[in-house]
Amino acid sequence: MSVATMEVRVSGAAYFRGSRPSRLILSWDIGADWSIRPELEDGNRGALHREGKDSTRVELEHRKLDRYGARREEMRRIFETEGDWGRLLAMFAARAAAEASA
Repeated sequence: MSVATMEVRVSGAAYFRGSRPSRLILSWDIGADWSIRPELEDGNRGALHREGKDSTRVELEHRKLDRYGARREEMRRIFETEGDWGRLLAMFAARAAAEASA
C-alpha cells in the first residue's frame, strides 16, 4: 500500500511512501473564480514513467474541463499556458534530486 502526503502551505512538499506508483490522481476543486468548488472534481491525472535507474517523467492532464461551463476554454488556457504546474513539477524534481544525492 502506498501513502501520499502533501503539505498544505507555501513551499509545502509532497511525500510518497510504499511501492513505486505509476499514476497519481488529484482532485482540482478550484473554480474559474479561484474559490473552492468541491463539486468540480476535475480529476487531474498524472502518469509517472520510469525512464532510468534514477529518473521519472511526470505527465499531468486536466480532465473534465466541461465542468467549468462557459469558462472552460479560459481554464484550459490557464492550465496549459499560465499555470504553475511546470514550476511545481520542477521544484518537486529538484527536491527529489537533492534528497537522492544526500
